[in-house]
Amino acid sequence: VLQAEINTMLGRMDFANSETFELKSSGSYTCPSDGYVWFTFADKVSQDYYVKINNVDFCTYNNINAGVVGLIPVSRGDVIKSHDTSLPIKGTFIPQKGV
Repeated sequence: VLQAEINTMLGRMDFANSETFELKSSGSYTCPSDGYVWFTFADKVSQDYYVKINNVDFCTYNNINAGVVGLIPVSRGDVIKSHDTSLPIKGTFIPQKGV
């Protein structure tokens, strides 16, 4: 059942129309449609790192090594921010097909 749901989710992802973003300082990213956000870090992070969605601490990453650290479903208008302005958050927004 879980594998079927994963396959359905992957089939909805419109990779051809994805866009990358990087948040620095007090910047934010607003999701243009329903879709998914894929977070990445280029360097090892040796601290706790919080991602905020709509001003709520949504997820915490601890002592991250470089690479992909999360794939989160989002809705149109969701605002993504970082709690720590010293470390930029990098991500890719992947819209849902047909939305």
